[in-house]
Amino acid sequence: MPFLPDETKLKHVQQLLETSIYGTRNNSGSIDNETHRKVQQEVDSNCSNAEFSIYLTFIFTNTSSDTSLRYMAGLVLRKSVSIGLTKNIFIEEHIDYIKSSVVRMISESDRNLRKAAANLTATIARQTGLKKWPSLLQSCVTALNDDNSSEMVIEGVLTILSNLIEDCVDELSDPLNPGNLETSPLVPIFPRLVLLSSVSHTVLARKALQCLNKILGSIEFSKNVWLIMNKNPSFSQSYLQTLSQLTNSENSEIKREVCSGLSLLLATNLELVAPHVDNISNFMANCLISDESGNDESVKIEACEFLVTLSAMDSPIEQLNSLSKSALLKLIQSDLIIHLLRSMRYSDDELILLGTESEDSEDIPDRLEDIKPRFHSSQSRSSRKRTQIKDDVTYPSGEDHELEEDYGYLVRLMSCWTLSRFSRFLAKSSSNELKMESLSALLMALRDKNKKVQTGACSALAGCEETFAQTLTSAQVSLICIQLIRTFHHYIYKTLTNNLTRFLDAISTLFESFTFDESASSVQAIKTVMETFLSHQHRFNIEDGILFVFLDCMNTICQSTRILFAPFAKLSWGSSVRDRGN
Repeated sequence: MPFLPDETKLKHVQQLLETSIYGTRNNSGSIDNETHRKVQQEVDSNCSNAEFSIYLTFIFTNTSSDTSLRYMAGLVLRKSVSIGLTKNIFIEEHIDYIKSSVVRMISESDRNLRKAAANLTATIARQTGLKKWPSLLQSCVTALNDDNSSEMVIEGVLTILSNLIEDCVDELSDPLNPGNLETSPLVPIFPRLVLLSSVSHTVLARKALQCLNKILGSIEFSKNVWLIMNKNPSFSQSYLQTLSQLTNSENSEIKREVCSGLSLLLATNLELVAPHVDNISNFMANCLISDESGNDESVKIEACEFLVTLSAMDSPIEQLNSLSKSALLKLIQSDLIIHLLRSMRYSDDELILLGTESEDSEDIPDRLEDIKPRFHSSQSRSSRKRTQIKDDVTYPSGEDHELEEDYGYLVRLMSCWTLSRFSRFLAKSSSNELKMESLSALLMALRDKNKKVQTGACSALAGCEETFAQTLTSAQVSLICIQLIRTFHHYIYKTLTNNLTRFLDAISTLFESFTFDESASSVQAIKTVMETFLSHQHRFNIEDGILFVFLDCMNTICQSTRILFAPFAKLSWGSSVRDRGN
């Protein structure tokens, strides 16, 4: 039975949304901030009301309403539904009405509304689970494989799939064998996604490539992707052929996804890529060197990612190793290295904009606009690689390339980067003493007087932890935690906000990479970190951008240590609830 709104209530909700969009004017003609604040408080309060969500759904899906009003309703609805599902305020009829209404929005003519609907769909699926919405994925697959589906419908479906792959990847694999892509419902749509990647419609091609790359790059599927590739050679070949055809695209977003896709294929199926590695490497080199149409900064970064992956290849098949090393040698012998070195230097204009870099820069406060939020994730390694390539190593400009005294910090910075590049060799070493010596050097560099050295040390430490932390002993990890906490105090008292976010990522990586047991050393390591974290949590707030990163780090510690986290569960829960209230 269709929902029939009460006209008085409907108008009131519409008025709240309109005020949120346009505000209200006082007698002088200026915006009445007090009225706007009260309206916003009422909207926030109503987000815990199931009936409010129903009215928002009606407005959001009502094609006769103003587009701006519908879009605002969609944004508020996403927040309201998330709160409602968390507090379990919806009855089954409510959520069914919202689901069925939102799914119909995939054919909406306005792209912003389609995107809002896709984001809302992913929010519901993530919080309720795909098992409670079995028709969603089937509807997406059916619409995607239907030759009569309009471009708007396909675009909406691809946006939903992209969100689902990112947010619900664990449910898209075999529930009896988590992470097994072979039995995933995504496998049947691979050929269709490959086909859509080559269409002339730029948005559809880009979104299809994004879906494929998210699947191939997913940490949950990474161990099984190569099985799918080998058992479905036609898919692998057609995907590689499609990517090859798209290398001539002048659209930077398409080209970026092509570079990303080729990097993923190299990492997951070297045997497939090896015969073409020379051509692919030349393409990547051209992306880096040429400023032709479509080669923007994001494309160059992805091309660098390919070269990093190529240089780190270590196949058990010697012939494949030889092919990849041969391609890398040819690049080294070309003009690429010279170009990369030039790209690593700031121009005179950039140095003026950045200001003179001081050897001792840690006492210079971070500017709020320079602080980017960082969240620990399964993709953090790629992020760190790009940071090291793009940000960590920068040279002074000018004809004289010698490192003057003013740029002495660069020697220390490059030393951090070099240690991280040797991490895979350290991992193979049987000498824990050598590993600890390297980690100790990086731990000292975390407290360097230059911010850029600190940044490089954070990235390098996280990379080393990810590569060989599992080979360390509990006693060694406990000692590392003591040093990390000393650095934590140092960053707090020096208000090094920007590097603190990178430092928290390094702590998350350590806890994610090492298996903590019930030994006294493991317990002590967890205690060292958590007692300090809980005593300093009150220092962080939403405005400085640190609180969410800090909580994300504690979440990683909780998930990694499991039952060993129990002594701190009640306190961390109470602190988090207080933060939410504030």
